[in-house]
Amino acid sequence: MLHPTSLTVHLLVTVEAFLGLIFIALTTGLAFARFARSSARIRFSEVATEQTCNGVPTLMFRIASERRNTILEARLQAVLAIDERSAEGLWMRRLHRLPLVREQGATFLPTWTAMHVIDAASPLHGLGAADLAAANAEVLVAFRGIDETMERPVHARHACASPQLAFDCCFVDLVKHHGDGRRIDFSRFNLAVACPPPGSAPAT
Repeated sequence: MLHPTSLTVHLLVTVEAFLGLIFIALTTGLAFARFARSSARIRFSEVATEQTCNGVPTLMFRIASERRNTILEARLQAVLAIDERSAEGLWMRRLHRLPLVREQGATFLPTWTAMHVIDAASPLHGLGAADLAAANAEVLVAFRGIDETMERPVHARHACASPQLAFDCCFVDLVKHHGDGRRIDFSRFNLAVACPPPGSAPAT
């Protein structure tokens, strides 16, 4: 059986034991923080569309939850990041809020089509694809909610650059009709086509 026989060895053993306890505590804390952290697993559509909805130009994009856990108090915000020249002639990156038709919900359903009405008060009013590309525009989206199972907040963010803004295009309907009912087809999640003429049937 080995045991320390001098003050120096006693001090070394004490320091070793102390450092060992600290290492175990830090390792346990880091492992718990890593594996207990909630991941949002929110999927954003690869494109955003500008199309007419109820007779008004509307910016639309899709989000979906890939989690089995329910997300409560879901909130969604969108802003337009754009390069602008100040009155003094200086270029600066400005953020303009894009109010959504629905920005929050009690729970997050499997899919959510976010809509921003492009009216006279919208930062996108009067801007076309060429204008947005010249101003290096991006639509920045932030999502947050609470994981019902773990009772922890979850966050997700996404950036949609101007080349990903599809003008006069419509998202293809996610719902497919079968003999036994309706189902969501996620293979259509990013699918957008040219909008049909007014009065014609939408793409299916």
